[in-house]
Amino acid sequence: MAKPIISGLKKKQIRLLDRDFFQDKFIFFNGENKNDFFYDSVIYLCEHNQDGAFGFIVNKPSAISESQLLSKLNLKKPKQLGSIFRVMIGGPVAMDSIYTLHDEELIKDESNLLREGLWLSTSQKVLNKIDIQDTANHKIFLGYSGWGPEQLEKEIQDGAWHVCDVDFDLIFNDKPSSIIEELSKKVGYNIKSIINQNKVQ
Repeated sequence: MAKPIISGLKKKQIRLLDRDFFQDKFIFFNGENKNDFFYDSVIYLCEHNQDGAFGFIVNKPSAISESQLLSKLNLKKPKQLGSIFRVMIGGPVAMDSIYTLHDEELIKDESNLLREGLWLSTSQKVLNKIDIQDTANHKIFLGYSGWGPEQLEKEIQDGAWHVCDVDFDLIFNDKPSSIIEELSKKVGYNIKSIINQNKVQ
């Protein structure tokens, strides 16, 4: 299973050669074309550095439920993962791969620590553990969103993305359709009204 490169603990936002890195931020796509893959997407950036960036769309549910996914993987019969919770479309890269964000360390060495209180895993063992231990908040994604070196910086500079502080309650929100509205309330303005502006919160 393909894995994005993960460096581990949260790094502070830094400036390198006049370049901003936005790891641990939300980015909202500013485009108005409804046919664009990223239209209305809110992405959590797991990593952003001189080598590129990757993250997951947190407000685009797929047609498959978490329980259906476990069944397709021939894992044991789901217990805690209800049929109402949808697997999310994380992005257009490696959409046949499964990634899980969760807020508790469930199995040692089966997940990568992104920041304090947030792990990323590609392990089916972790999916099984989440199904048994329902105390961990989690989101399951198909694919991820990725950028090469300097690519995301240029897109942000060109106004394609609007950068906001992350809110982890929204990442684990059970209603992805409400994330744009809730994020707008938290930043104090309607993020959908920000067109072709590069305004970092």
